Amino acid sequence: MAKPRVFVSSTYYDLKHIRANLEAFVSQLGFEPVLFESGDIPFLHDRALDSSCYDVIPGCHLFVLIIGGRYGSTASSSNSIQAKKGNLSPEDQNDLYKFYNSITSEEYRTARNNDIPIYIFVEKGVSSEYLTFKENRGNDKIRYAHVDNVNVFLLLDEIFSQQRNNIVREFEKFDDISFWLKEQWAGLFGDFLAKKKSDSSISDLATQVQSLSQTVAALRSYSEAIVRKVEPDAKKSSALIKSVEDKLAEEVIFSNPLIRYIRRESEKAGMQNIDAKTLSQRIASNENATGFLNSIVMPEATRQHLNKQEVIEHVEADFLNCRKKLWESKSAESLFENAPPVLINIGDSLDATPRAPIRLNKRDVGAPNRPQKASSRKPKHAQEKSNKESDAPTVKANPPKPTTTEKKTSRPERTSASKNK
Repeated sequence: MAKPRVFVSSTYYDLKHIRANLEAFVSQLGFEPVLFESGDIPFLHDRALDSSCYDVIPGCHLFVLIIGGRYGSTASSSNSIQAKKGNLSPEDQNDLYKFYNSITSEEYRTARNNDIPIYIFVEKGVSSEYLTFKENRGNDKIRYAHVDNVNVFLLLDEIFSQQRNNIVREFEKFDDISFWLKEQWAGLFGDFLAKKKSDSSISDLATQVQSLSQTVAALRSYSEAIVRKVEPDAKKSSALIKSVEDKLAEEVIFSNPLIRYIRRESEKAGMQNIDAKTLSQRIASNENATGFLNSIVMPEATRQHLNKQEVIEHVEADFLNCRKKLWESKSAESLFENAPPVLINIGDSLDATPRAPIRLNKRDVGAPNRPQKASSRKPKHAQEKSNKESDAPTVKANPPKPTTTEKKTSRPERTSASKNK
């Protein structure tokens, strides 16, 4: 079974006790810790050592960064992610204010660029002096007690400047780290289970929707059969069914968010809106939203907004959804076959106001308004039953036999008569 891999990043000599405790903690949770001193990273002989660390990070699921008072060794220039000012000599590294990139900072940037969840812990003394550094930024005369280089503070500046994935906690002892990681990873697992449950509910909902779609299709067929039964004239019944389907297609068109937005912006610009039939033809004759938008004339500001990179995906989704619903209607076959690719001007068409849902009544389907007389004619099966009964031979009825009660009452009378004799 695959285990979540947790990469531990920090300087080694000043935080090796924290790293050892963290390795044991991660293993107890059933996760797989990744630390270079434990042999979890394969180092290649033809590359710099730190580059092997960067290569392992994208394959990890979680990243724990521990920041103490040391900034760490210089990152190799061959695999550095950000532009650096070059490798420094040991004398330059001892300079408190000399800038360079360390291996730890490059590991953090690699995890951030791969969008791996990052959990950052800062020693309490370093965190306190970071506040002092912010108040005296630019003053290179100050000597700090808890850090060997101000690049530690610059790394914290970089972390806090991120919009997300920059959770930072102070710690004094290892228990501060372990307790908080337990809480965070338990919440992460809870969110995962909730998402799985939500996915299952969505799947069940999709199945129900599909079942409802089949039911609606069956009800539509039954309704059309009833209309054709009530109205024997084929032309009239077909025309009535066609008019209802057109009205339903109109409801599909005007309930779409994209169409509503275009109509609203056209009204604001003083342009008359395009009718539902023409809109249906334009939607049917184009396979994507770009073609549809080019087939109608609308305010230029509206067109520019709909073509923005951050909006076009939603526009395409709304268009395809409307096209799918339109295709599902029975009257759509002629639209998709005969729709001419003609440029339509919204200003040349009449306003089509959305209507209320259509309800069929007796007058719609051609039924007579006067009440029908009750027919005295018997159903065929009842008539046949009646004929069979009349053809059956007549049988004389036998006289009724005495009931059980009568027999009981007659016995005592015969007994008393015999006694008198």
